[in-house]
Amino acid sequence: MVSPKFIATLMVLALGIAIGWTVCIQQYNRPDIFAFLIGGLLLVEVAIGMQHFRNIVLFHHARRAEGVQGKIEYTKRLTLTLSYTELYGLVVLYLMTFLVTSSWFFLGGALTCFVASRRYQDWVIMRT
Repeated sequence: MVSPKFIATLMVLALGIAIGWTVCIQQYNRPDIFAFLIGGLLLVEVAIGMQHFRNIVLFHHARRAEGVQGKIEYTKRLTLTLSYTELYGLVVLYLMTFLVTSSWFFLGGALTCFVASRRYQDWVIMRT
């Protein structure tokens, strides 16, 4: 149910949060930078988790023939393109949320989602 990679990611995130808090809050008294870092660490993971959850629901219903009829085939490139396109959509959502709330947390999430989607897009173009 829970993969070792997920547990390892959580441990690395926890260590990064502790180090970031120590440096940003205790040494330099910069909570805005800490919020930016936390947003960058957490919101990209939330985005990836949302993609996994969407795929689980989609294929669960596809196996049971609920709402899916006929033969459906996605090419590998289309599947991967949809994934990074969804990340770009979250970049826009996070940026709009930053503009409304002025929270550096969402700006950090927008930046890391943009970097992740750009890297993924480049990988898809090169590999497929």
